[in-house]
Amino acid sequence: MTARPLTVYVIQGRGQRDYADCQTALDRVPARLESLPFIGGAEEVIQRARGADGLIVSSSPVTRRVMEALEGLKVVMRTGVGYDVIDVEAAAELGVVVINVPDIWIREVANHALALLLAWNRKIVTRSRGPRGGVGLSRPRPGHRLAPRRDRRHRRARQYRERLRPTGGRARDARHRPRSLCRRRPLRGARRRAGRPHDAGRLRGLRLGPCPLSPETSAALDVFEEEPLGADSPLRDIDNVILTPHAAYFSSPAVAQVPRRCGEEVARVLMKERPLNVVNPEVYAPGHRRRGP
Repeated sequence: MTARPLTVYVIQGRGQRDYADCQTALDRVPARLESLPFIGGAEEVIQRARGADGLIVSSSPVTRRVMEALEGLKVVMRTGVGYDVIDVEAAAELGVVVINVPDIWIREVANHALALLLAWNRKIVTRSRGPRGGVGLSRPRPGHRLAPRRDRRHRRARQYRERLRPTGGRARDARHRPRSLCRRRPLRGARRRAGRPHDAGRLRGLRLGPCPLSPETSAALDVFEEEPLGADSPLRDIDNVILTPHAAYFSSPAVAQVPRRCGEEVARVLMKERPLNVVNPEVYAPGHRRRGP
């Protein structure tokens, strides 16, 4: 009797991506890749991906019901870092391996965070409003100076890293504290839902005003409870916040790596090898029953 060919479904996000490199990586299994457009509901995932041995998803829900219905499902691959669209606890119970790719975006997110820090410190957003509104040179309150003592580019990142390092114990002098960040008061009321900070908590924190560690309380936000951020969100009306549209991860070179990495990781599971980034490592614990080919 001929064995059933293995099938991996990639459910596209809201934008289409070329997954040819993913199929190339799956050829060693061998497994065939089927591409589906974005799916927003669990029942449709079940209907469209019947017979799946693997799922690659961006923002489509992979619930307990999905994994129970897709009895041959062995691995779920999330195309980014967060995995709140996947019921990881249920996956572990059912023996389904969950994988993500947390390392592709490190440089991009670090660069974005630094850019936001500098934008806040130099009051870029505030100052840009003047020319756009036909106003002359404005002189808003300057931020804390972050430039290193010696103006050498290769030392700037080290200088910023030192400025942001958490201070242990009492700082010798308030001037030596990381004044660009208020680590306790602004967001202490924030709750988390589905792995993301709750926007209402952020709003309360941002309106607390000045705190001991910084001249003024400010924030730069890239991820929101609901995306895209609603046109009526009160976060849009706060002057001391910079908003970016969940874009910290993005660069063309980083995004181009995703299909190949997804294919390589799913192939490892289907070949009974351990993938590099396992979200639910308990499925590999001794005695744990894992779905397999």
